[in-house]
Amino acid sequence: MIAILIIAGLFYKQALNLGLNKYLWPILAVVSYFVFQLLAGFVIGIVKPSLLEDNLTIMGLGVLAGVIGVAILYFIMKKESVKQKAKSKDADLLDKF
Repeated sequence: MIAILIIAGLFYKQALNLGLNKYLWPILAVVSYFVFQLLAGFVIGIVKPSLLEDNLTIMGLGVLAGVIGVAILYFIMKKESVKQKAKSKDADLLDKF
């Protein structure tokens, strides 16, 4: 639970720095963390069900999958910021004519 709060807080600060929606990105980060953990659990359950009996392994793989999901979302957020800056630059250029 503490990891979720840390992730949401970091995404909140980064969204403010990049000029993005400060509420949307932390929520998306938390959702992506849980979705990737759920997907990891399903994949492990289908591929090797015997791993489901080992709690430490399943927790470690779940956290790893969640972090990967958050990292993917972070790169998407950076890309979105670049897009918005380019749009605002284009709008500024059009206003000058």
